[in-house]
Amino acid sequence: MGLPTAGMLGWGRNDSGQIYYGQTQMYGEPKETEFRFSGASPVQLILAGNFWYNSRPVFKLQPNTRLTLSGNAGARDSVMASQDLEALSSALDDLRRLGEVDYRLSLSEPPASGDSPR
Repeated sequence: MGLPTAGMLGWGRNDSGQIYYGQTQMYGEPKETEFRFSGASPVQLILAGNFWYNSRPVFKLQPNTRLTLSGNAGARDSVMASQDLEALSSALDDLRRLGEVDYRLSLSEPPASGDSPR
């Protein structure tokens, strides 16, 4: 992702839908991790399970960007509404399905029907 500044992690123009970013450690430098989204399309940015050590997130978002923060350390969490929990659950389901596809593609033989990684 070609980011315009070194301290920027999230950057979007006219993105729409949901963007999930999770299970990452931000350590020391840069001191501020910037998430910047612009445009007219509505987008939900979900940050879950991240850890900021000696740094902090900075958000420069448009009013149509919905920010959901959950289970983060070193940064504030938001009060989650029911639609935020549904969005987080959906994002984690997508990751689970991606893991299943990766598992199947990495096998020399396809698993039996209905098998999934545990």
